[in-house]
Amino acid sequence: MLLSLPPFSVFALIAPYVIYLLDSILLLVYSQSISQWCFLSVEKVLNGLQVQRLVLYPLSSTSFAKLLITTIWLLPELYKLEKRHGTIKVAWLTLLLYTLLPGLGYVILITAISFSMPTYDQGLKDVVYAGMTGWVVALIFWSYLEDDRNGSSDNRMLPGSIRIPNKVMPMLALLFFVFLVPDSSFLLNLISAVIGYLYVHEKLPKILTFSDESFARFEKKPWLSPLISAPNYVPVNENGVYLPIANSNSTSFVNTSYSNNNNNNNNSTATSPGSFPGQGYRLGSS
Repeated sequence: MLLSLPPFSVFALIAPYVIYLLDSILLLVYSQSISQWCFLSVEKVLNGLQVQRLVLYPLSSTSFAKLLITTIWLLPELYKLEKRHGTIKVAWLTLLLYTLLPGLGYVILITAISFSMPTYDQGLKDVVYAGMTGWVVALIFWSYLEDDRNGSSDNRMLPGSIRIPNKVMPMLALLFFVFLVPDSSFLLNLISAVIGYLYVHEKLPKILTFSDESFARFEKKPWLSPLISAPNYVPVNENGVYLPIANSNSTSFVNTSYSNNNNNNNNSTATSPGSFPGQGYRLGSS
């Protein structure tokens, strides 16, 4: 299955496990870790100016169990959206809308709460957050609400027997990650859910989402050629319909149909009354 995944899905699957494995080794040898520079911490972002945390926090994890649960929820939705919308678009929206914006919103809201409740100031700022649960919540809101808007009747089945409407599943996912998954931030997941909802209903500024024409132009940039040429890369076209991997059969079908149409037109022209190819006889003549 790994060999059939699009590039961004492969990245989201492999990167957190690689970092978790390296953390385990580095903690044993040097008592240091990569994740300690990735955790989303209000204190580190504001006082330490470690702004890289606003983008890197999904790649870190506090436990293997949480990482495994997140992967099980994340991969099917990310794969489906990437195949539907294209690699570069899903990567951009995930990194900007569902990573950077929730991170900034989290820092701003925690700072505002700390000012309004000085008693909890240091305690709130000392909390760190890690993991892709925000991605999961946002992508589920995007995927399911988009299906619902498009009139899809393909409701999901929960453990194979309970049918869940598309509108209900995003809320169940949000509640699951808030109450049942340890070390999940309600505030960060809620921000991700709101952004996912606003994106599906086209309520976000266009400067954040870009048009399909813009993504099509980005695909022509030379510096993106390594990504564009990656195996299973899914392109995006300018009409908003995302193309699958090139299929030679479909191309030959189009060419054959076009050729057959031309042949039919030529035959009808050749057999018109003015150019009958056979020999004619006048009736009643001797």
